[in-house]
Amino acid sequence: MCVVSAICSQFPDYAMVLISAAEGVTETTRQHFHLAFTLKGAVIVIVTKIDLIDEENLFKIRDQVKTLLKGPSISRLNIVCKDCEDVTTAAKSFGENIVPILFISTRPDKA
Repeated sequence: MCVVSAICSQFPDYAMVLISAAEGVTETTRQHFHLAFTLKGAVIVIVTKIDLIDEENLFKIRDQVKTLLKGPSISRLNIVCKDCEDVTTAAKSFGENIVPILFISTRPDKA
């Protein structure tokens, strides 16, 4: 509870929700989503370690994130960033009810 109190007392401008592709969307992920959106700042979703799973599971995680963002308590649009153009579009509308979703890997051939 101390961590939540410390975060809330700082009025952050944005939050980054990190999701390990190896673990997928968990209950902790859901809690972090709700906390991030309760703070009323801009949110970025980053799915890490995509080199550890196959494409089918990656699409499953993407769909789970999109479902969370469409939920009644969050209700935000998203941009799945696949290239530099998508990142630029997301940056221009950052914080305007749009959540960028980025997929990253330590392997250049997978990102």
